[in-house]
Amino acid sequence: MKHIILLPALALCLHFFSLQVFSQTDPNDSTIVITASRSWNSVVKEGKSITIITEDDIKNSGKKTLPDILESVPGVTVTRNGADGGLANVFIRGGQRGNVLIMVDGVKINDPMGIEKAYNISLIGLFSVERIEIVRGAMSSMYGAEASGGVINIITKGGAKGLGFSAEAGSGRSFDGVFSAGTESSFFSVARTYTNGISQAKKNLSVPSYDKDAYSNTAVTGRIKKDISDTASLNFVMNYTDSKTDLDLGAFQDDPNYTSSNKLFTSKGEFSHSLFSWWTYKAGVSYMSYARDYINPDDLINPYGDSATVYTGSNMGAEFISVFNILDIDRLTIGFELFDEKGSSTSGYYDDWSVPANPGYVVDIFKEKSVLTRSAFIHNALSIGIWNLNTGARLDSHELFGSHITWDASSSISIPVIGTVLRSSVGTGFRAPSLYELYDPAYGNPDLEPEESFIYDAGIYQEIFEGLISFDASIFKQRYKNVIEWGWAAGYENGGKESNKGAEASIALRPADFLTLAYGFTTLRYDKTVPKRPRNTHNASALVSFKGLNVMLMYLYTGARTDQSNRLASYHKLDLNARYSVNENIGLSLRCVNLTDAAYEDSYGYNTRRRSFYGGMDFRM
Repeated sequence: MKHIILLPALALCLHFFSLQVFSQTDPNDSTIVITASRSWNSVVKEGKSITIITEDDIKNSGKKTLPDILESVPGVTVTRNGADGGLANVFIRGGQRGNVLIMVDGVKINDPMGIEKAYNISLIGLFSVERIEIVRGAMSSMYGAEASGGVINIITKGGAKGLGFSAEAGSGRSFDGVFSAGTESSFFSVARTYTNGISQAKKNLSVPSYDKDAYSNTAVTGRIKKDISDTASLNFVMNYTDSKTDLDLGAFQDDPNYTSSNKLFTSKGEFSHSLFSWWTYKAGVSYMSYARDYINPDDLINPYGDSATVYTGSNMGAEFISVFNILDIDRLTIGFELFDEKGSSTSGYYDDWSVPANPGYVVDIFKEKSVLTRSAFIHNALSIGIWNLNTGARLDSHELFGSHITWDASSSISIPVIGTVLRSSVGTGFRAPSLYELYDPAYGNPDLEPEESFIYDAGIYQEIFEGLISFDASIFKQRYKNVIEWGWAAGYENGGKESNKGAEASIALRPADFLTLAYGFTTLRYDKTVPKRPRNTHNASALVSFKGLNVMLMYLYTGARTDQSNRLASYHKLDLNARYSVNENIGLSLRCVNLTDAAYEDSYGYNTRRRSFYGGMDFRM
């Protein structure tokens, strides 16, 4: 507790010392990012590698789910166990999935009852998303344990005035519809998705037939902002997702009756007050609950009786953050947080013959466990002319693992005359085991220790001919120790050290007002074989805009990789999306997924969609 008090005091001393050294200049204007420093800042002033996906980007691409839009982001790898609602994971720069913090409107949705606290991102639709901010690099100093490799923050719409409706239908008896209503201070939407699907598992020649695995999802979003005065406001946001997925038993293993249902609820309330022109503070509380049910009835595939497994997890957080703006050149952020994670699970078989004296019995109970983390963090953003320096530190007092200090520093130099931005960052992180990894009776290990990491990178952004050509590239290296991994003999255990390095780059060309071309690649190198992460990925796109018609062609190349000691071949995939704005209120769309009908695998033994067509319309008033 003494450390929590001393940390901000030390930061204030360092902060005011820095003000004596540097003089005042005007900051540069650019795209604003929130996630990197937990308050507004321009991208050019951040030393981290940042990608911002806007609502227009989502519309132009025609993508409908989070993994679909992320697969073309440099440095990001997405894997899926099956199509439509199948388990999808995201990796940043080749790290573990547990090194990526995922948030919806600033609420952490990492599952305390999940392996590596991973959340199935295939369940996140893009119907009400305003922007997605992806920050690559060490972010534990700002957000804690799960952000050791990066952060993905999905920000939903707010203040979109009027009524809106959209609908789309296509291959596999797929349909989705969205209704929204908004004012200047509120927004509400409800979205419904259904598809008859394809088999999650690939066909095995020894099995005569495979059934289609359907998927449905209902998502509700709400946001309210109330201005109490010219300097104070209240904000509330909530998101609810209820989905059902037909599953198979595993790779090449069909099961006609195995299903999973997932219910995610997030909410956050925040009070913000600019007490003085140089001081703004905000206080907020957040809550997330996530329930996963797996039901497998007695049938020819599962002759052992009806089984059910339920995982229930929740996160509750409270925070108080102060932001000090001094002399227009420096911004100091000091924050305190409480974060409480809870989880439980129940599984059992239910059949008359399983236990003759009892028609139903529970074979495994994971009674509720909880863990509390108290945190204090600081972040300082200093801008002197063309030079920007961001530094941060965080103390996490974990109920089980004691105190951990993480830090990071990043810098950027913006040279507007030649359109160059140089950046670099370095930082540490740690990841505490999930409640499942610690306490599951079959696979858990209460003696696990947290992972620790050290990450650094450097990059350059260059514009040529007044933005006609722009180029962004980074090199990076990541080192991890005490890696939490699966051991066949003893369940989860701490392994040794892992490291990887690589590079990512993107280039955009605008040769004409109606044409935008883009290309990106990521290359990774490991000190040992890492499953499902390819060494090389490439993506490219061409966007043609002419008199209300936007046509985008998207190309993705994923290199060879391994999964369960099996080699997955490289593949090429083309997607096409066309959108025509009839007027300001009506739009029509047509898209094709996997235009060349490529046969490929994201995971060994699981299906992916072949060529599929969809058409839709949207209306707003």
